[in-house]
Amino acid sequence: MKAREEQEHCMLCGRSIQSNTGSRLDISKRLRDLKDEVSELDELIANYELSMKTAREQMERMQRNKAAKEQDLDERMGKHYTTAFVADVEFASSQIGALQEEANRWHDYESIWSKLDTRYASLGEIQAQLTSISAKLTELRENKAQDMQKLSTLESYLDEFLRGVYRDYQFSKIDDKSYEPVVNGQSYKRCSAVQRDTTILAYYYALLKYSLHHDSNYPRFLMIDTPNKDDLDPELYTQLMHNFGALRQETEPFQLIIATRDVPNDLQDNVILNLEEDYLLKDIQFRMFE
Repeated sequence: MKAREEQEHCMLCGRSIQSNTGSRLDISKRLRDLKDEVSELDELIANYELSMKTAREQMERMQRNKAAKEQDLDERMGKHYTTAFVADVEFASSQIGALQEEANRWHDYESIWSKLDTRYASLGEIQAQLTSISAKLTELRENKAQDMQKLSTLESYLDEFLRGVYRDYQFSKIDDKSYEPVVNGQSYKRCSAVQRDTTILAYYYALLKYSLHHDSNYPRFLMIDTPNKDDLDPELYTQLMHNFGALRQETEPFQLIIATRDVPNDLQDNVILNLEEDYLLKDIQFRMFE
């Protein structure tokens, strides 16, 4: 379990708790931008084809009109100057110039269109990647939902232990990133020594009870050494030991070993080994709670 924690793996299921969604968001944004650009280009291309056709027809018509007027001008003017007729020719020339500029602009769009072949190839690759990422994202979301359900169950066992023994207790939870207990909105590490000891014992209790009711990597075994190292209030200490003693009601087999000098009187029957007289371990048969 310590190795899983150091490798940033879940101590319950062994799965990595790290996540990285940045690359998926970048690919999704790139795909949306590319689709928008393709849609815009398709519309521009359609407009280009229509405008080019109209422009060519107008330009051909104006060129014929200009040629006719120039021919007529040559025939009629001779030594005479007709201002209105020349104005018509100049106007036709200006319109032809404007249409030529429009045609050049659409030629620029045509050069952009030629790049679409490679863009469509890239779009296919991105769509394949996005499909794969979407499948992984769905799997991660399902796993996340399962993890949150596990945390919720673990939190209920933590609350079960703390309620009634933790001073000014309001609520508790398990941080979904560090998997450490949080009591009354703050990390257990910031609490007083007594509150911290109480929370740690509650966390061990919750893990053990979770393993008795759910599939877990946590073993159905718990050993606690000197739970009263900070000289807890006798009444509080007795309550804590009774919380562990209540596990005798569980039907699944497990082992719970508590090494302590302070055993409440009504729990003396649960003492398996007393080392006050002889500190050397001998052949001893341990028994489990039934």
